Amino acid sequence: MLKIKNLNFSYDKIHSLKNINLQVEEPSFITIIGPNGSGKTTLLKNICGLLKSQTGEILFENRNLLNFHRKELSQLVAIVTQNQETIYDYLVEEIVEMGTYVLDKNIEDKKKFLENIYKLTDIEDFVGRSIQTLSSGEKQRVYFARALAQDTPLLLLDEPISNLDLKHQVTIMELCKTLVNKGITVISVLHDINFALNYSDKILIMKNGEVRGFGNTSIISSELIREVFEQEVEFINHNGKIIVIPK
Repeated sequence: MLKIKNLNFSYDKIHSLKNINLQVEEPSFITIIGPNGSGKTTLLKNICGLLKSQTGEILFENRNLLNFHRKELSQLVAIVTQNQETIYDYLVEEIVEMGTYVLDKNIEDKKKFLENIYKLTDIEDFVGRSIQTLSSGEKQRVYFARALAQDTPLLLLDEPISNLDLKHQVTIMELCKTLVNKGITVISVLHDINFALNYSDKILIMKNGEVRGFGNTSIISSELIREVFEQEVEFINHNGKIIVIPK
């Protein structure tokens, strides 16, 4: 379904992505972890077309995403970037509805479709409010809802739970799993290794623009974390859930 071949990208001659190769055969929830500056966000932006790689291919359903025009690409890929903001005083419902501009739905279908998204992202109580009146966590859920409104088979998330309280962190992680069950591939950058371990189907580990590991959660070991994060950790099994804590 998703195949990245020999992808390279540089900022001002600084090699930010180095020969990235990745293959995902079926809808999955993939999390990307790694230290700051390891290329996680840069990889997402290359996949969705916000950045253009110097060499390599990004194939989704056997189509090269690098050759798509922006509107055509937005029918395949949606992204929620970090710290999204708008200077305009839009209502929440107006922002979410922006995601539907590429859809072919009649008015009644669209209304039901959006109402379901409001419920899934728990923004029903403030869809009629200005985006400028919301907290950073509430705004984050609104932009997540707008991405869902694009109704794409590939969803990219950059730190989607960073500004959320614990309840909504869990809500978003559970929702990502639900989306996968509906045939959507979700790729998310996370800093929280414990959320990655307990919700991901697969984990991609990056450092210095390179892939240091990719596979199911069993690839995560204290040795790999020491190598990538330069931190000693230990693993605890708590009621069947693996928890990583620093030593």
